[in-house]
Amino acid sequence: MKLSDLKFLKIELKDHPTRELKMEYINKPNAIGVLVLDEKEEKTLLVDQYRPGTNSHLLEIPAGIIEEGETAKSTLERELREETGYTMDDVEIIYESREALASSPGYTTEQLYIYMVKLKSNETKPLDLELDETEDLTTKWVKLDEMEKITTDMKSILIYYMYMNKNKNNIRTRS
Repeated sequence: MKLSDLKFLKIELKDHPTRELKMEYINKPNAIGVLVLDEKEEKTLLVDQYRPGTNSHLLEIPAGIIEEGETAKSTLERELREETGYTMDDVEIIYESREALASSPGYTTEQLYIYMVKLKSNETKPLDLELDETEDLTTKWVKLDEMEKITTDMKSILIYYMYMNKNKNNIRTRS
């Protein structure tokens, strides 16, 4: 495989604005991440998948790249359906970020839009997953208060803390 064969990552160089040096970075599409909660907001649905960067399986929130022609909201709808089996009709959005967050600005252009959704009813049964050819994942409901103990994925921990802070401050409106 050649670097030119990469689908989502493009390594680029940029001139430093005040020094005479080249800076390398990865030009990568933006993405979404979604905390999926059960109706009572006691559990969250995580995906278990192999991640080459850690050479291990990680439990993490459903997430995905915003493809050409998509908006963050349409990507949320697609990724929710593909990775969890739930549709937008099954959930209520309880939080959506106004702006995307820089995921790692030291080396990538990727920004992440954050969503939090909860099931309208715990009786709702998910549809079969519709995974991309590069995905091999399973879903697992876990108690929300166990999230910190079972994942080292930064976006998952960030959204967990955002949710806990939102609840601590009794913020129930969409931002």
